[in-house]
Amino acid sequence: MKRFTKINQVILLVLVVIQVTYYLVPRSSFAADSLIKVLQAKGWIESDYRSEEIFFLGKEADPNFEFFPIQTSRASNGSVIGPFPFANTLITAFFVKIDRPELLIYFCGLLFCAYLLLLYKITDRVFVPTLAALATPLYHHFIGFSDVAFAALSILVSFYLISESEYLKNGENESTGPQTKENAGSPPPNDKTFFRGDWKTIGAGCLFGASCWFRPEALLLFVSCCAGFFLIRNGSSRFDPGKLKFLIRLVLGFSVPFVLFMIFNSVQYGSVLGSRISSESNRSIFEFDPLKKLSDIKSLLFFGNQRIGFFGFSPWYLLLIVPFLLRWSRIRFFDKVLTLAFCLNLASVSILTPNDSNIDWGSRYLTCGATVLFLLSANWNDVLLERPKLKLAIRVLFAILISYSLIVNVKAVRTLREISIRLARIQSEIPWKDYDVIVTGQLNIANTFGLFYLTHSIFYVRNGRDLERIVRRIDEKKILLVEDDRNPVLTDRIGGIPGDPRKIVVLKREPGNLLRLSELIP
Repeated sequence: MKRFTKINQVILLVLVVIQVTYYLVPRSSFAADSLIKVLQAKGWIESDYRSEEIFFLGKEADPNFEFFPIQTSRASNGSVIGPFPFANTLITAFFVKIDRPELLIYFCGLLFCAYLLLLYKITDRVFVPTLAALATPLYHHFIGFSDVAFAALSILVSFYLISESEYLKNGENESTGPQTKENAGSPPPNDKTFFRGDWKTIGAGCLFGASCWFRPEALLLFVSCCAGFFLIRNGSSRFDPGKLKFLIRLVLGFSVPFVLFMIFNSVQYGSVLGSRISSESNRSIFEFDPLKKLSDIKSLLFFGNQRIGFFGFSPWYLLLIVPFLLRWSRIRFFDKVLTLAFCLNLASVSILTPNDSNIDWGSRYLTCGATVLFLLSANWNDVLLERPKLKLAIRVLFAILISYSLIVNVKAVRTLREISIRLARIQSEIPWKDYDVIVTGQLNIANTFGLFYLTHSIFYVRNGRDLERIVRRIDEKKILLVEDDRNPVLTDRIGGIPGDPRKIVVLKREPGNLLRLSELIP
């Protein structure tokens, strides 16, 4: 009976996540990064799986992607690609191949369910996955960024294998805190059986390395975790040889997929860490202008640049980590490792990530690192200060901060739905069946066309001269100009194309429409 109850709970979780995902209108949600991932996968399919160049129906008229509206980068062979790892293209291609790219969003919702269920298995605390689901941006990052979904789940499985390794299981007998009746006289682990579960340690390293194929910042988290294990003693005044063996096996497991990752990137993109690092959009990684870096760190961690940062979305993270720092001598060895790993990862990500995106909820660059906090939250209540009144005050403050995060999360869901509905409304105003070529002079409009980039040649022009260049390259085709009705930048500034017999005719506009549509007639 208990087993059936658990199955019912899993089914309920899956149904709720699918319903919320459906509420967000996923087919109309593709824009900017998510759209580029689809176009890159489509290009890979159309090239017979030989090139990742972005699929662009207007390439014949614009071979250099001058009028392609979304930011791109270049592969080592000169092809135009998105700054996203190949592993993400590989996954996305399946859903593009069956002509249902929106199913990828639902699939990532299922990965989110798997993440929560595994989190419950590891911590054995219902409130831990509940917090992760309701008071963090985890769900938004999973469905909005498939690379984050795969990387975060891989890292959580890796932590699970580490926690199940013989080193930690036996090593926990040696407390780093004061000796108690329970641990007094505990025998040291038997070195012959200490690594009987070595495959778990190696497997954990492999999964960490595999996660770098999706999110390169996973490398920073892995290095931070290794530093935590290396620097913190496990009940011994000298360096533990068992720990050294554990770290060697962990690093060896990590090295296999990571070295393959670097070789592939070096050949394919000319950068060992891939197109995400080599692209022009991410050159800010190597720029250390102090004022700009401080501004970037502020927006990454708190607020700014049209985003809510890591602690801005979930301020309860701060209240979670502080007791572990204050009660350092009382916490378990593995909790010390996780605490130090989180702090090191937070600092390194803040300094080294490009942080050039905007309109983000909680910063996806730190999503993988947040896994550490979820694991720590299982023991948070045990490390609180023992004075009853202070303990109560901390719990009340914790509840208030969680309530704030819940409100922000609900606001995020509503905002994402509103964006999808607005995109769907804009797309519905365009007579797609009557035109093969669409031109707009506004970047915000160009970013609303979503999956229609798969079926139409769409160009973004900055002025009348750009429009003239496009018109001359496209012969014998009707062209539809699409503009914001409040600011028709093209049709108000030019009465036609100089030296071209075509003319601009403004199409009839329905009351309440957001767009102004004009046809360029041969």
